[in-house]
Amino acid sequence: MKKFFGILRKFLIKNKMKCFKNKKKNILCFNIGLIIIIFLLLFLHLIGTNEASKEGFVIQGLDYQLAELKSINKELNLESGELQSIERIRNEAISRLGMVESGGPDYVVFKSIENIVKK
Repeated sequence: MKKFFGILRKFLIKNKMKCFKNKKKNILCFNIGLIIIIFLLLFLHLIGTNEASKEGFVIQGLDYQLAELKSINKELNLESGELQSIERIRNEAISRLGMVESGGPDYVVFKSIENIVKK
């Protein structure tokens, strides 16, 4: 890129005196300058468009990853819910750990507190 601008600068400096001596050369130099400016603007537009398309591809890839991670998260939440269910825990405790189901709780009932304190 620097080489291009160096050549352009040398060309403009070399032809500067020739351009302003007669009208035909003035119009020619103006047209050449205009063409160079148009090409530079087109080049800058091309660079900007290229950068925008690269960013678009990156965003598209990230959207795909996001959708994939959301589906994995949904599956893991379902699996977590299944593993935390009371029925599954009860079945695992009975079958794998050899536990038995308990009956209801046993309570000790006192008729009065005075009887306990007197004894």
